[in-house]
Amino acid sequence: MSEEKKFNVDLLRIENILIKSAGIENPDNILAFDSQTIFDINITLSPGINVEHKKLMLIFNCVVTAETAGTKTKASCKFEIAYFFQVENLNNLIQAGKTIEVDDDLAISVANIAYSTSRGIIFTRCQGTIFSKLIIPVASNDELLTLIR
Repeated sequence: MSEEKKFNVDLLRIENILIKSAGIENPDNILAFDSQTIFDINITLSPGINVEHKKLMLIFNCVVTAETAGTKTKASCKFEIAYFFQVENLNNLIQAGKTIEVDDDLAISVANIAYSTSRGIIFTRCQGTIFSKLIIPVASNDELLTLIR
């Protein structure tokens, strides 16, 4: 993208957040994880774009498994949360070719919004469950861009 700054956060609006799925599986009926439990957290961000309507979608997918005392458990939690954005100047922030290239500042902004909001949703949803100690780690802008597929 060009060096000229075109992204303006005032022209970005969240239209909707949809929790498409949220579930915890615990087939072995584990009562609690101990402080030594290690969580394996796998996250992806899947984008979608509708240029004509100036809309972006970002789907946050998260799958977490747990390992205690060096042994993987069958317990897991999975979340899929969709974020819908309106970008008033979207046409100025994309370059269309074989694929659509989105301005880095816009991509980072929507990824930060989706990631941070999802962290809070997942933390809240896990309270009172075996995953109550799960906190999705903070991620840098560079890490967030690598999650977008």
